[in-house]
Amino acid sequence: MSYLSNASSFLSQTILGFALYIVLLRFWMQWVRADFRNPFGQFIITVTNPLVVPLRKILPSIGNVDTATVLLAYVIALLKVYILYLILGAKLLPVTLVSTGLAEVIAHSIYLFFAAIII
Repeated sequence: MSYLSNASSFLSQTILGFALYIVLLRFWMQWVRADFRNPFGQFIITVTNPLVVPLRKILPSIGNVDTATVLLAYVIALLKVYILYLILGAKLLPVTLVSTGLAEVIAHSIYLFFAAIII
């Protein structure tokens, strides 16, 4: 593996991982009914609104679950996995992509919970 693929893998995983954390923070803050009037909540809303609001017009919420935000998080996780496999040149089956994307969303949610407990 060359240095270029290492660097591009690191950059893409870092950027998409950060985006995934931001979207999941929005979802979990909505889920626990956190106050979005603070600066951190405003930042989360401002950054994610351009992608969530158009999705919300197509995909309505189901009960307390904001399905547009969940779908966006899943799409970002799929993109993260797809780009990693593309950079590494590994063979990617659709079943692998779907299951690994779901595992990414679940793993990042667990990491957020641990960070919230520690903080």
